[in-house]
Amino acid sequence: MANLYGASQDRRRLTAALGAIRDVTGARTVTLQWFRRTDERLRTTGFETCLSVPFLSSKGGWADFQNPRMLALVNPPSDGISFFEDSACPDFLQPDLRRWQARFIPFGIGRFLGARVNLRPDREVGLALHARHGGPDLPSDARDLLAGLMPHVREALRLIEQAEEKESGARVMANTLALLEQPVAVVRTDGEIVYANEAARRLLAEAGLLPARGPAAAEGERKIAVLVGHLLDPKAAPHGCRFTAGGRTLFVQRAWLEGAGEADGGGDRLMMLAFNDHGKALDICPDRLRTCFDITRSEAELLAALCAGSDIAAFAARRRVSIHTARTQLKQLMAKTDVRRQADLVRMALATPVALLRRTH
Repeated sequence: MANLYGASQDRRRLTAALGAIRDVTGARTVTLQWFRRTDERLRTTGFETCLSVPFLSSKGGWADFQNPRMLALVNPPSDGISFFEDSACPDFLQPDLRRWQARFIPFGIGRFLGARVNLRPDREVGLALHARHGGPDLPSDARDLLAGLMPHVREALRLIEQAEEKESGARVMANTLALLEQPVAVVRTDGEIVYANEAARRLLAEAGLLPARGPAAAEGERKIAVLVGHLLDPKAAPHGCRFTAGGRTLFVQRAWLEGAGEADGGGDRLMMLAFNDHGKALDICPDRLRTCFDITRSEAELLAALCAGSDIAAFAARRRVSIHTARTQLKQLMAKTDVRRQADLVRMALATPVALLRRTH
């Protein structure tokens, strides 16, 4: 049972649990399958076994069409635990069943006894014992053993699915944040950094909040804990604060990723922190502005300069054009983007995804 329930933390323990069932029953192998029910048959969506055998693999979904045991006819819907033995298969399917079973005889696999139970309305799970061909039959209490195991199997697989969904969500979150030029990190309420994208790691390292290793690492962790403490202070602004570290003034905004409202003290709650480095010019790729707003290259370079805090005179001097030419480009740019003020133009550009996404993407 420990390996069965522990499989939500380490999927390999599921194989160990099946091996223990095999040892108790004297079976040749034990298999566990996830099914999706259709009108015609059960379709395999997941598979585990304690014995590596051809045709018994997670990539063998094609075999559902050849295996007569998978037909909905012999697996009617049920709200409880259902059993299936080869002897219970209808007479007209027995020839197909014998041909299917013949595939496994060379691997020493004989009689089959299976049980299945619902995971959700269209999802089921089956646990099967396969006796040794030419060897001792399954024990007389094998059916009772399966009946006792199935509630635990169902609960263990629910935990596995929850863990896998959480892990999948974490991967999606990390991949999404990796696309951002905006420094973003995910932290626990105790200050532990769960994830930080490239921009955040660079900024936090420069500010002394994320030293790579050595004695300074502990000091960096302490400072992050202090920052999170400021954000969780009931007297603090609800969405962020200003924080000084390494001679830099950082503006930090936070949002809960799990739960809502005020922190309840749980160390496993997650916050997403977005950082802005006060005084650091924002570098936006002109080519991406050009594509986004359908403007000329010179107009895109002007807009990128304005977003970075430059003014018309400085831009004209750097480009070695007259101030009149630069102002003409600005007017053309404002006409194309349908804005009336320079501040609105910059605000519009900074609100688009191009201001947040990394250039490599």
